[in-house]
Amino acid sequence: MNNTGRALHVEADDVYITNSVFTRNDGGAVYIQSNNSLMINNTELNYNSAESGGAVEVVSSTVVITRCNFTNNKASQNGGAISVGSGSVSISNSKLTHNSADYYGGAINVDSGSVSISNSELTNNRGDDTGGAISVYSGSVSISNSELTHNRANRVGGAIVVDSGSVSISNSELTNNSANDGGAIVVGSGSVSISNSELTNNRADDTGGAISIYSGRVSINNTDITNNMASLNILQSNVTFTGMNIVSNNGYPIYAFNS
Repeated sequence: MNNTGRALHVEADDVYITNSVFTRNDGGAVYIQSNNSLMINNTELNYNSAESGGAVEVVSSTVVITRCNFTNNKASQNGGAISVGSGSVSISNSKLTHNSADYYGGAINVDSGSVSISNSELTNNRGDDTGGAISVYSGSVSISNSELTHNRANRVGGAIVVDSGSVSISNSELTNNSANDGGAIVVGSGSVSISNSELTNNRADDTGGAISIYSGRVSINNTDITNNMASLNILQSNVTFTGMNIVSNNGYPIYAFNS
């Protein structure tokens, strides 16, 4: 599909998209609202653009995404590939690559609602302001068995920025992400838990090569933090470390100020 305006506007329940291609839609590929449900399977969404959610925008609905590729989508504001205003989104066995947003969330922006990401890759996405791959303003995000690599934010949160809400990361790799502050993750407030994961070769131009924490609650368990530039920056936070390996970082492995 190649259109001006949203290619598909969903205001019905139980809509299925499979084995399809959405490309170069100016105004985005899919918009869903009003407590409806949508499943997207084995579909390519490429070179779409919109103000929010370059490929898919979700408002108060349920969306399940499996075995899809989101590539080179762009938002002039937030969520280069996907924007979630509210509702529930599940992403599995998918790839989000080279997506960008002029403000927040190069690949995914979450204003509220819940998002789960499993067995997926978020690579080479860019948030011109915050959250190279994912920006979380509120709501909850869970990431498991996934890779977030080579994502970039110009300001904060090379892979993920958490303004508030909650984020959990398990059995995942965050590698070669970069930002001015928080090469992999920035936590503004809310809660973040990381377990059985690796944060490797991430870089911050200023502070927090791996993680920069300003407030909120953070728990990191059985996780390797290795070869990051400036490693951890912690400001006024409740942070718990268990079973950690913090190895060969350049700069202070853990920087704590008034915590």
